[in-house]
Amino acid sequence: MPALLTNYYNLSELQVGLTYLAIGVGVALGGFLNGKFLDINYRRTAGEVGFTINKISGDDMRSFPIDEARTRFANVLILLDFFILVSYGWACATKAPIEVLLVLQFLLGFLQTCIVQTFNTLLVDVFAANASTASAAGNVTRCALSAGGVAIVQPLIDSLRYGYVFTIIGAMTGISGLGAAILIRLKGMKWRRQRQI
Repeated sequence: MPALLTNYYNLSELQVGLTYLAIGVGVALGGFLNGKFLDINYRRTAGEVGFTINKISGDDMRSFPIDEARTRFANVLILLDFFILVSYGWACATKAPIEVLLVLQFLLGFLQTCIVQTFNTLLVDVFAANASTASAAGNVTRCALSAGGVAIVQPLIDSLRYGYVFTIIGAMTGISGLGAAILIRLKGMKWRRQRQI
């Protein structure tokens, strides 16, 4: 963002810093609202399978399709993220008005927070006995992949330009994300049961 906004839009350092507010608000709002949606999905799935939620001693995840409850709308989030990410790349490539970039950054912050939070919550649910370890492992993996991505994205942008790079990144994350979400929904409970044997 700094290179793009400085070189293409001639923004000062202060103005570049202020543009991060859009994605920051998206992240905060995504985290808050997605938490509510995850709770609703949990209750809805419990109702559909006739599962009684035990708020006092906690729920037994061995017989509850937590994988389906948590990933109910994951495919929608991943597809939206793909389209917004590709749109952002092409908006950068065509030097769209700065307002367009800020709206897309807000949406990316919102959607990507929802996706990360959804799967982190599922990790904690599945590995409840080692919740902090599971959460830490997820965060370390995500941060390591992010660091690698940051290291290669600028050379890619320099050679392929924004639109193509963001299309490639969007396709890679979209295909792998959809594949993982579908696999979790189809095989998650079976894998959990095998692990408990």
